[in-house]
Amino acid sequence: MMKDLIPQKRVMAELDISRSSLWRAIQSDIEGFPAPTIVRSRLYWRPSELPALRAALDQFRGRKAFEQNRRHARAVAARAEATGLRAKTRKAKPAVAQPDLFGEADAPAPQGAEPIKSQCRGRSPSHD
Repeated sequence: MMKDLIPQKRVMAELDISRSSLWRAIQSDIEGFPAPTIVRSRLYWRPSELPALRAALDQFRGRKAFEQNRRHARAVAARAEATGLRAKTRKAKPAVAQPDLFGEADAPAPQGAEPIKSQCRGRSPSHD
């Protein structure tokens, strides 16, 4: 009997879905979704049930909602292109140059940088 059953991990790989998506699909009342065979707390399906699983997952609300959002985004982009409007983009912040720590000591520090107080850690320069 175990030879003709496909384990959950292989079903997930063949259907290209995650464990949580498969769990949600099992918990929802999808019409035509084949119930898994449970053996020692592990889930299995028959190879003949894979097409039914694939068809039931197409009806799954999670996937359907994803497809609706994707279609909506495409429609918004097409409408914006047709009307000549562009999507709003944020302005890039100007990059602050990183000072060279090991090169020239005479290079000016960027605005707002703190001056170097001591080359030695833990001692103040006045005690030398």
